[in-house]
Amino acid sequence: MESVRYDGEGEGMVRTIGMGGGEVVERLDTHDEAARRFSYSILNDDSPLPFTGYQAAVQLGDNGDGTTTVIWTGTFQARGVPEADAIKVATGIYAGAIKGARAALEQ
Repeated sequence: MESVRYDGEGEGMVRTIGMGGGEVVERLDTHDEAARRFSYSILNDDSPLPFTGYQAAVQLGDNGDGTTTVIWTGTFQARGVPEADAIKVATGIYAGAIKGARAALEQ
């Protein structure tokens, strides 16, 4: 990630992430703080990621023991690579984001 820019607030806000010589433009589609879930979509098909039609949802669950379960699901069509490779990229993004959140919370 080289840069991040936010436009707006709450549902409908847009985050533009500069990476790999291009940009990923994401929109926050839904956000329910009480239910601990949100969904978002990638708006631009010219992003450096190998996806088109990308939509995702994240649900956080309190395990009651000080830990949290993260359920992160995404749907998309592979673009320019085999589907297995696109899935590997998406899974890596999810794992990296969860690892980064965990590290930030442990500080």
